[in-house]
Amino acid sequence: MEYETYELKPLRTNQKSFYGKANVVKAYNGNDVCCTLRSYDTVVVSLFVAADGAPFVKKLWNGYSVTTLRHVNELLMQLNFPKLSARAWRAMEVGEFYSPDEVPALEKTLK
Repeated sequence: MEYETYELKPLRTNQKSFYGKANVVKAYNGNDVCCTLRSYDTVVVSLFVAADGAPFVKKLWNGYSVTTLRHVNELLMQLNFPKLSARAWRAMEVGEFYSPDEVPALEKTLK
C-alpha cells in the first residue's frame, strides 16, 4: 500500500488558505483510493473511491465545527462527492459508509 500526505488546499471555495489546519493522507491499494482528512489534529472523515469509481464517505469524528465542516466539504467536492450540510453531518453515524445518493436522505433523518 502506498501513502501520500498533503495539505488540503481550498480549490472549490473563495478562501485563500486553510493555514495548515487541514491535511490529507491518501492511501492507494491497487485501484482503490482512501483519503483521510485530519482537521486541527483530529481525524474526522475518510473518503473511499473504489476501482469502479464509486465513492463512499465514512464519518470518523462525532463532533461538529463550522471550520471542520468547511475542510470536510472541500475534500469531498475535490473528489466529486456532494457537499454536506451541517444537518447531514450531524445525522451521519460514526463508522458508517454513505454513498452520494444517501446524502439527501440524511437531511430528513435528524430529529
